[in-house]
Amino acid sequence: MKENDVIVSIRVLPYVKKYLEQMYPAEHKISQNDHLGRQITMMLETTYSDVKSTVYRIGTSSVFDKETAALLEQNLSHSKYSKFMNRYTERWTFQIHKSKHRHFTDYTTVRFNNLVDSEMKRRFYDHVTLLTQRFGFRKEKAVFDFMDMHGFTDQDINHGTLLKAYQRYELDQLGVERKKDLKKESKIRQAA
Repeated sequence: MKENDVIVSIRVLPYVKKYLEQMYPAEHKISQNDHLGRQITMMLETTYSDVKSTVYRIGTSSVFDKETAALLEQNLSHSKYSKFMNRYTERWTFQIHKSKHRHFTDYTTVRFNNLVDSEMKRRFYDHVTLLTQRFGFRKEKAVFDFMDMHGFTDQDINHGTLLKAYQRYELDQLGVERKKDLKKESKIRQAA
């Protein structure tokens, strides 16, 4: 470690920690040379006024799920949703230049976990699509393969949760028109 570097620790979800440990070596040096480094640096440089204006726009943001958005909108000071924050049970450490070092707030913790989750999901969708379309795997087996590849257990992230996420992804790939057709077909079957 260089003289001007510090080690920073951030609270993460269990599966996020396993994913990060596999993708980045222990105490990875954060720099502007990769996507994760740029995002972390940007988060650490965010001031509270930036956070406050972002929270107001949270309803249109795709970064947060509804539960997170509702909790953050209820309390902009981020001090009263500790029950929600209790699910971030693990810690991931990395190195960063001390000039960039700031304290991670609960808000940046949630944003960071959402960022890594979306990166992981993109890889997950690509992995399952490859295995199902190229190698003829069933979706369930392809999801288990991804979980095994990253060492995920059902305590980290549930197989059913990942399978449903992939099924939603597939529907999104079909496009709006195809979804409407599927709904019409479903209604016709129910009426028959």
